[in-house]
Amino acid sequence: MTLEELSGPEWRCDGATDDELVGLLGRWQAAESWAAAGKLGVVRELIRRRARPGIRGQDIPAHGDLPDAWEEGLDHEISAALAISLRSADKLTDLAWQLRARLPGIGALLAEGTIDLLKARIIADELSVLDDEQAALAEKLIVGRLAGKTPGQVGRLAAQAVCTVDHEGARKRRERAERDEARVRL
Repeated sequence: MTLEELSGPEWRCDGATDDELVGLLGRWQAAESWAAAGKLGVVRELIRRRARPGIRGQDIPAHGDLPDAWEEGLDHEISAALAISLRSADKLTDLAWQLRARLPGIGALLAEGTIDLLKARIIADELSVLDDEQAALAEKLIVGRLAGKTPGQVGRLAAQAVCTVDHEGARKRRERAERDEARVRL
């Protein structure tokens, strides 16, 4: 049976016990995470297809099967397709890349419904101040500890992991926050 069938007409869940309702709620959340992972997967395929050509025949750097650079028009294409701002499209593209190229364990947790898109974004943002090797170490520190955590708890775990793998992590996070705040105020 599908979630829709179990939920019934207008999602009224006729005949379901309170425990069954809570179970259905969790399954709908997992389906939402799965759909978000699917959307990010399609964005990744667009990244692959819009890889920026290398200069003078050189290959562009890549992380696995994802290029590190793509055509500038990609964000416009995603913005138009999803009716979102260019800034939102840029953030979505970056998150899609991050969850495959740098944080595949977090991407897997999203796809299986253990975490949602918000939590994946929080982790990617926190770990963005780290280089690839440090990000992989930080991901290993938290990947098994995320189930059932609130967004605030996820953010704290990610921030602690950043500071654990890079003692300069707290300073880098603070500087990034100051830059972002200045950009918003400007």
